[in-house]
Amino acid sequence: MLNFISSLFSSEEERGDGLSKRLIDAAIERAVDGTDQRLRGFGDYRKRLRASVETAVAYVMDFVDTLPEPAEISPGTYNSDARLRTFFASADRMREVFGGFTAVDVYLENKQGLKPERVYGLLMMEWQEKQVLGMELQNEIVRRDVLQVTYNFFNHVFIGPTDDEEETRWELKKRAFDFMVEQALERIVKAQGKRGQLKEQKRLLEQKLELMKAGDWGFRALQAGSGDPSPDPAPLEKDIDTIESSLQGLSADSGSVEGNFDHINETLGNPAACLSRRDLSITLDDMLVKRDPNAGGRLNQLDLLEFYSANGERWIALNGWIATSDLPRKKDFLDEASRYLG
Repeated sequence: MLNFISSLFSSEEERGDGLSKRLIDAAIERAVDGTDQRLRGFGDYRKRLRASVETAVAYVMDFVDTLPEPAEISPGTYNSDARLRTFFASADRMREVFGGFTAVDVYLENKQGLKPERVYGLLMMEWQEKQVLGMELQNEIVRRDVLQVTYNFFNHVFIGPTDDEEETRWELKKRAFDFMVEQALERIVKAQGKRGQLKEQKRLLEQKLELMKAGDWGFRALQAGSGDPSPDPAPLEKDIDTIESSLQGLSADSGSVEGNFDHINETLGNPAACLSRRDLSITLDDMLVKRDPNAGGRLNQLDLLEFYSANGERWIALNGWIATSDLPRKKDFLDEASRYLG
C-alpha cells in the first residue's frame, strides 16, 4: 500500500547509514509502490531498478544537504531581509500567510510534549515574470507606457515542518524522491496504449497519479494554494488500493508492464531533469519592478534560490525557521460560540 503519511526510510538506523542496502531497498519499494506494483511479478525487479534508484537517492541526499543554512522567517526580520519584503506585501500579510500553513498546524497538533520554540521547514512559492506598461521618471520627466518587467510571488507553502533542522532536511529528502517517483508515473501514463486492456490500464494509472497529486506528494502542494487544507490521506490510500487491485486484475500484455522498468530507470537515472536548482540574482524596486543594479533610488538586490524541473515547474525556495510565537493563534470555535451565546 502507498501510505502518504509513512516515512520512506523510517528508522534512525536507516537515516544514519548513508547509501546502505537497506536504504536503497526501501527506496526501490517506494518507487514500485508509487508507479506500478505489478513490477513485483518480475523476480529480478530490485536488481533492474537498483542502479537508477541509487543515482536518484545519492542526488537527493546531496541536493538537500547542500541547501543553505536556515534563515529566520519572521515579521521581526521583515524590514531587514529584502527577500521577505519581496515575498510578502507586508509583515501583517506574512502573518496571514503563516495562518494558512496547514502542514505546520498538523505537525504542532501531533507533536508530543512542550510546544517547540521554532519550526524548521522550506518556504516555497510560485513566481511569475510579467511584462507590463508602466510609468518611469527620466530626467525629471514622467514617461508613460514604458515597458517594464514585474515579479509576482504567490502560493506560499512551508514544506517539511519539524522542530529540528536535521529532521526537516530528512523530510525534504523524502519529498524530493517522491517528486521524482511521481514524474516516473507521469512518464508511464503518457506511454500507455489507446486500445483495449491498455486503454483501461492507462485510465487506472491516470487516476492513481491524480490521487498522488491530491495526497500532497513531493512539492506539488503548491498547486492547491497555501490556504487550502491538505486532504485526509486515509480515503486517498483506500482509493489507491482499489486502483491497484483493478490493475492486478487486468490481463494486459506482460510486455506493457515490463516496459515500465525503462520509464522508471530513465526518470530516476536522470534526477537533475526531475529537480534542479540555480541561484538567481535580480534587482527590484519596492513595487517589484525589475531595475538596473546601477540605477538610483531604493533598490533591493536579491539573491534567490530557484527549484525547477524539466517539465516546466519552478519555485522560489528559502530554507528557514518560524518562531511558533509568530504563528497566528487558532480560533477556538466552541469558545467563540460560548462567548457569543453568553
